[in-house]
Amino acid sequence: MTLQSHLTLQAEKTLETLMGEVHGAVSAVLSTVDGFAVAAKTDTEEQSARVAAMASSISAICSVVGEETEVGAHQSITIQSENGYVVMVQVAHAVQPMILNLVANKTAVLGQMIYFARQAANQLAKAA
Repeated sequence: MTLQSHLTLQAEKTLETLMGEVHGAVSAVLSTVDGFAVAAKTDTEEQSARVAAMASSISAICSVVGEETEVGAHQSITIQSENGYVVMVQVAHAVQPMILNLVANKTAVLGQMIYFARQAANQLAKAA
């Protein structure tokens, strides 16, 4: 999946800013809901592809959980692990809904990660 070049450029700038705002940020990937990387700040292209694919699968599972428990559509997903955190935020772009994935080590402040990830997702949702 490819977006128009100006949207991809905006996505790359937004991810760069996000990585600078969150202490302990390790990587950030913007992906389509069907699992393809749109823009990424990761060590390798393969890592970007894996994160995008996993985000798609996890998001789909969370959608079903939201429906089955009648709490509604999910807006974000947070994973806390031994060595860090993963925050996934839905990007409600009118043309191309996406998922913003932010990975950070344990030095990150989880609340800060969530806040800045949501800010980035809102910015991306409004991109023309």
